[in-house]
Amino acid sequence: MSAWALNYEIYEHGNLDYIGGTSASTPAVAGMFSLINDLRLQQQLPPLGFLNPALYTMLQTSCYNDILRGNNGDQPCCEGFTAQSGWDPMTGLGSPNFPALESFFMQSFPLRR
Repeated sequence: MSAWALNYEIYEHGNLDYIGGTSASTPAVAGMFSLINDLRLQQQLPPLGFLNPALYTMLQTSCYNDILRGNNGDQPCCEGFTAQSGWDPMTGLGSPNFPALESFFMQSFPLRR
C-alpha cells in the first residue's frame, strides 16, 4: 500500500512546517485503520487485528487507487521500479480509498464478537 508522502502540514513549537516520506504517510494510513477500528467497536464488532491477509483479498476491489504512472529510479542506490497495473514493488496495492475500505471492513468483514 502506498500513500501521499509530501507536504503534510504540521505545527512544531508554534511554527508551520512541512514533513514528508514514510514519517508522514505511515501515520496517515494507520490513522485510517484506527478510525475503522473505532467504527467497528461502536458496532460491537471486533478490532481488525492482523491486516495483511485481508488487504490482499481486497486486491480486485475499489479499496485501492491503482497507481499506473511513475517510478522511483532516481535513487542513488539502485535502478528502482516502475508503477504498473495491479500490485507492483513501487506502490504495492495502490493508495487507500478510505470510503471503500471503511465499507469493506464494516460490511464484508463483519466477524461479530
